[in-house]
Amino acid sequence: MASDEGVIVKRVLSNHEKTTIQLTHSVGNPIIISPAVDYKVIGTFYRNGEINIAGYHDQAPHHEVYLKEADDQNWEPLHLAENKGLEMMAHPTANHLWRYSTFTQ
Repeated sequence: MASDEGVIVKRVLSNHEKTTIQLTHSVGNPIIISPAVDYKVIGTFYRNGEINIAGYHDQAPHHEVYLKEADDQNWEPLHLAENKGLEMMAHPTANHLWRYSTFTQ
């Protein structure tokens, strides 16, 4: 399992309408010598209950993103990506972009 050391979470914006946070991390692969595994997630949570979360990650290894409301018992999977192989960690193919949103319009 990769270390969570160096995870950076910061509040980007907070006002009467919404709060935006950003999570970034870069960690070495503990299993094999390879480029660092990089990912970034930006989440905007609106006071009216809408959610917009987007990010990118390398295409190896597997990546998963979950969300849990404070009162919920279970975590909801927002994004699941299969490992595409170490060759997909090199630029320009490394970044896999994804988005989860509750916006309906």
